[in-house]
Amino acid sequence: ARQDSENAAMNASAALAADSQKKMRELTETHKRELAVAEAKAQHAEAAVKVAAETHGRELAALAATCETKAKKQLKEMVANVEAATEKQAAAAREELDRERSK
Repeated sequence: ARQDSENAAMNASAALAADSQKKMRELTETHKRELAVAEAKAQHAEAAVKVAAETHGRELAALAATCETKAKKQLKEMVANVEAATEKQAAAAREELDRERSK
C-alpha cells in the first residue's frame, strides 16, 4: 500500500510537472505571437512616420517655393512702384524747372 501511495504521488507529481511544462510552452508561444504582432505594429508605425516625414518635407518645400514666388512678385511690384513714383517726381521737377526758366 505504501508503494502504491508513493507511485501515485510520483505519478501525480510527474503529471503536474508535465502540465506545468505544457502551460509554460503555451505561454511562451503566446508570448512569441504577441511579440511578433507588437513588432509588426512597431514597424508599421515606423513606416507611417517615415512617410509622414517625407510628405511633410515635400509640403514644406512646396510652401517655401510658393513663398519665394510671392516674395519675388511683390518685390517686382515694389520696384515698379518706386520707379513710377521716381519718374513722376522727376517729371514734376522738370515742369517746375521749366516754369522757373520761363519767368
